[in-house]
Amino acid sequence: MATSAQRKADDILELRRLVELTISSFAQQTLQSGITALQAELHLDIGELQALREVSVVPQIQTLLNRQIAVIQPCLDGPEQNQGGTNTWPETATVGKAENGQATRDMPPSAAPSAAPSVVQGGPLTSASEVDPLLWPVVQRGAKQAEELAPYWQPSKLPLRAVPRCRVDSPLARRLLIERRPVIFTPPSSDSSPAGLVGSAVNKWDLDYLTANLGTVPCTVYRSVSSQFRYWDESKNACGYPFTEADRTEKLRLPIADFRDAVRRAAEARTRGEVGGYRYYLQTSLVEGVGPSLMADFRAFDWQWLFQEQRRAGWGELTSNLLLVGQVGNVTPAHYDEQQNIFAQLSGEKRVILFAPKDFTALYPFPVHHPNDRQSQVDLSCPDASRFPRFDDAQGFEVILQPGELLYIPQYWWHHIENLTDECVSINFWFRDQSTTKQVILPLSDTQHLAMRRNVEKFAISALGVTEMASLMPRLVDVDAPPQVRAARADLQKLLSHVMPEALITDWLRELIEGRYLPLGGGKEQLV
Repeated sequence: MATSAQRKADDILELRRLVELTISSFAQQTLQSGITALQAELHLDIGELQALREVSVVPQIQTLLNRQIAVIQPCLDGPEQNQGGTNTWPETATVGKAENGQATRDMPPSAAPSAAPSVVQGGPLTSASEVDPLLWPVVQRGAKQAEELAPYWQPSKLPLRAVPRCRVDSPLARRLLIERRPVIFTPPSSDSSPAGLVGSAVNKWDLDYLTANLGTVPCTVYRSVSSQFRYWDESKNACGYPFTEADRTEKLRLPIADFRDAVRRAAEARTRGEVGGYRYYLQTSLVEGVGPSLMADFRAFDWQWLFQEQRRAGWGELTSNLLLVGQVGNVTPAHYDEQQNIFAQLSGEKRVILFAPKDFTALYPFPVHHPNDRQSQVDLSCPDASRFPRFDDAQGFEVILQPGELLYIPQYWWHHIENLTDECVSINFWFRDQSTTKQVILPLSDTQHLAMRRNVEKFAISALGVTEMASLMPRLVDVDAPPQVRAARADLQKLLSHVMPEALITDWLRELIEGRYLPLGGGKEQLV
């Protein structure tokens, strides 16, 4: 490792020297891309060295590890990190702190959903265009696929861009994971198992197989009168926000056989041309009591690969798995999670639309204290441009997920999910994030901005009271706001001055509240 780390460090120093010599912006961008890739690898190296140093009890080995850390550290503290300086986030708030609860790219696909997409082979790290989502290729559709997807959301302004598809062993896949960009993982070679991580379950875990193996184990099933499964947490409704049945998704506990019968009755009704009725979506954790065959499949997952990628990315522990089975047309509206997510498709096809954290203001999330926290107020099936004018500027990224493929959904990335086939089966793997740090690199990243917005709202709850948030928070930047609001604003301005220029704070706060706070009377046209 000593020789490898030293070589990477030397390469970074040489690349930095060349950046200083060139006046070509394209050449500078190419060189900087190489620096970023090497630094990502060195971040992994230094993390492993530091972990080994902590567990070693032999002074000579600790000294050796310290020498290697000393070789790497200067390359991670270079000028490109110090532009704008660093600062310490005050103790009263934490940037990027993950909560315990959860709701609930190589080349893109461009053919019909059932067509096997092309995959770029593993090889040397490539240009910045492959890691910059705004430079990913625009989605191209054939006539058949366009017809199949016509009932689903299509942007009116910015064209969808395609998430890269990478073999799991490719350098680009690794780089996208480390840099926290979405990526679709495909098997490493044509003679491998059907799908790497979840090969033992791909096209095997259908609804009949799951029913035979889950038996009478109670499963969490959501029921909705619409195709939109928007989750409503009544325990967060201290303000008394009104809702209709269409707004709320009912949570049930059922044996999977009852769920199977319900969705198949619904499918039969559709073939007869009937409309209406309930829709169902199973979203349950795998617990004790599952059958031995299913448990054997689960144990046969490629856990070694999964935990290797976990270490590479610097994530925390695996917190949970969620098994998802849904009807065709079921939609999970746009939302973000506060954990890292590896999402595996087992049977059928799903369409996933992702938006980067920077599109927070364009997606108008419900307030933190609202029962629909972390969900967008925009209904993608029928966006209301008069209520949500910034939504047209949101840049969407599309995935058509095939059986056996894995989608990495980074923490704080918005995702809107549509089932394209009936009895669609998926499973995900949630990991805690360990990137939280009190040392903040300025300027703030888009992810840090989103995390900070959550923290600011939580601070406001503590200052104003949760029952008063709906009426007082919209007045946060008003010059004639009530005294308690002015006091909270002064505290927030002092807090935010540690991480952004004071001249930007008022506009930042205005963006935080504009168009997001529903009046308690329920009149959506009065949104502020």
